[in-house]
Amino acid sequence: MTAELRAAVGIAAALGMVATWPNLRTIEAAVKAEARWSGREPEEAAGLILRAVLEDRRRQLITRFYFEDARWRETIAYLEATA
Repeated sequence: MTAELRAAVGIAAALGMVATWPNLRTIEAAVKAEARWSGREPEEAAGLILRAVLEDRRRQLITRFYFEDARWRETIAYLEATA
């Protein structure tokens, strides 16, 4: 299992998402994209995403489309962590 997939499983579990293959693959792709975008290791990118998502889930429903659209990058937690 890759680091990105392990991170995806952890993110899904932390959010109470159903760990279906499509959900996990989408979250895995988001972790890969964030790691490339930010220059972080996959585990660090996953932590950044999870902190942002936990902040954002009070405002909106978190689905796999949230990860496809990289919506975590719109949160205050993400902006503060990457400033």
